[in-house]
Amino acid sequence: MIRGGIKSIIQVMVFIFLCFVVSCSSGEYTGIEIKEFPEEFKQYDRYPWEMLQLEKFSEAYNGILEKFPRKNYMDDFIFQLGVVSSGNRFVYTEQGSFVFIYGCKPHFCLTAQTFVLYDPDNQMVWAYISGLDIHSSADFNIWLGSPDPKKKKLIKHLIDLVWYTRTRGD
Repeated sequence: MIRGGIKSIIQVMVFIFLCFVVSCSSGEYTGIEIKEFPEEFKQYDRYPWEMLQLEKFSEAYNGILEKFPRKNYMDDFIFQLGVVSSGNRFVYTEQGSFVFIYGCKPHFCLTAQTFVLYDPDNQMVWAYISGLDIHSSADFNIWLGSPDPKKKKLIKHLIDLVWYTRTRGD
């Protein structure tokens, strides 16, 4: 009985968290189109971990990871993009065209996610990493690549559009 009660409490807490994230980001950003990758960007139509085979992306991504506090969050799913994902998305916005790379740590999808926005024209990368510190059990939410407020807003909206819709089964 106690185990079932704890499971129910955790489910309610996850539901409240997801509702909060969705309500904070839903409808705040317009002008986003997720389309098939155009011919000139087909090389990015792959899974996240395969992106590291692309030299320009790999350099940009590894560049922002230099500031990631490795000693606290030593998870290969972040460094190697070894995430559970349905593949990258090509996004058209008023800010430009981007590749949205997202996924979660295998077997820990509700507790560890990474979301990456890549600008292939300028080789710029921004990331939002959220999860649970494996050493202290404290939550963490980290922005990498110093995204400006518009990029943060775009990433949050894409998280709602692509990630939470997928995890909710919509």
